[in-house]
Amino acid sequence: MKASLLRTKGVIDCIETPVPEPSAGTVLVRTLYASLCGSDLHHLYAPLHAPHEHTRPGAPGHEAVAVIAESRVDSFRSGQLVLTTPDVNRAACFAEYQLLTPDFLVPLPAGVPAERLMLAQPLGTVIFGLKHFMPATVPETAVVLGQGCIGLFFTWLLRRAGVRHIIASDLEPGRRKLSATYGADIALDANADPILDAVLDLTAGRGAPLVIEAAGTDRSRIQALHAAGESGLVGFFGLPTSATFDSFPAEAFFRKKLTLRAVHGTQTEPGLASFRQALALIATGAIDVVPLLTHRFTLERIAEAFAAARERHAGLVKACITFD
Repeated sequence: MKASLLRTKGVIDCIETPVPEPSAGTVLVRTLYASLCGSDLHHLYAPLHAPHEHTRPGAPGHEAVAVIAESRVDSFRSGQLVLTTPDVNRAACFAEYQLLTPDFLVPLPAGVPAERLMLAQPLGTVIFGLKHFMPATVPETAVVLGQGCIGLFFTWLLRRAGVRHIIASDLEPGRRKLSATYGADIALDANADPILDAVLDLTAGRGAPLVIEAAGTDRSRIQALHAAGESGLVGFFGLPTSATFDSFPAEAFFRKKLTLRAVHGTQTEPGLASFRQALALIATGAIDVVPLLTHRFTLERIAEAFAAARERHAGLVKACITFD
């Protein structure tokens, strides 16, 4: 089978490798569509883990839909369409076949293009994140820093939850324009625009009660802490691009009595509930994910897909990998 192989920092190839052999309690799936996550870019270009941790074929891909090729469990059957939700230790969806246990599979609803349902994986992680970030009382104002696929989903869900004013930021004008259609009132240039001034103007100088950082950069994390108001909650969701945070604004954090929360691990949620909720939102048309499916590459062009996502090719939101 064809599969990606992360050889070393910045180098990923497409190789030929044997198809995994299923055993009792496992399911062999054939990948239909996969997509690149921002965390995949970090693993390739700014790895914070030991180099060997993501060098198995197909890693670090974890957003995919597939058809079951062979099942050694009673709960899934051959030919069934599924969303794959592996954790980081099993992620291998940049491959024609991958071997998973049933606790990382969710059946797909019928009648919806599988490529769209693939985005239930990132949407599910955002639903899970917001369960931990959202205060008991819906805030009047929220800030979302980063408007890639994850940030756009946060913006959409916050609007759906009843947040009245949402300020978003991103480096790319195309993503900022798209942000408005997903619920942002103000979409700012993450580098050029005075984000803090905009937040203070909108909140009469108080700062935002909820700020979500979805980019993972030191600059964005610093902006998040400064944009938060007294007793506000700052959610760190973007995978960090560096292992340290030397410019942490400790004085502002202490003075404003902020709560800082980081969330990950949607794959461990009982019943994969957030992924199921995401599938329902997409299947019913409650959220339109078509505008996010912007660029497609074959598996043989996996290196090109990573480069395009890293360089933020014009209009790119999601780089998708297609399989014959």
